[in-house]
Amino acid sequence: AQDGMLVTMDGLEVLGEGGSINIDGTAFTVDAKGNVSVDGNLVDTIKIVGFEQPDGLKKAGNSLFTIVDNNTVEIKAENTGVSQGFIELSNVNAISMITEMVEVLRGYESYQKAIKTADEANAKAINDIGRV
Repeated sequence: AQDGMLVTMDGLEVLGEGGSINIDGTAFTVDAKGNVSVDGNLVDTIKIVGFEQPDGLKKAGNSLFTIVDNNTVEIKAENTGVSQGFIELSNVNAISMITEMVEVLRGYESYQKAIKTADEANAKAINDIGRV
């Protein structure tokens, strides 16, 4: 909490349906639906949104996005959940990505070798035809 407001690890305010979420009190909890309670009293619900046209967003770094197209409209996100006290992990499995990259590299090398072989065959054919 920063000045009694709920903030991210980077110090950015977490917004609720009613704006910034004030968590002044002795204890606060967040349930799976994003309801924020302070000392047992519901204060607000974390605002979770989606966008009909995500193409109107631009990455701003650190999992943040900015709206670049004024026609981009936020909509209430469906099928979401909130977990208090957890750190979100990457959506990428590093081991499977490295394995996939190695497979792609091997495929690239194989095609490169095939093209080189075909090129050498063409060069030989051109040279041999020139001698006849």
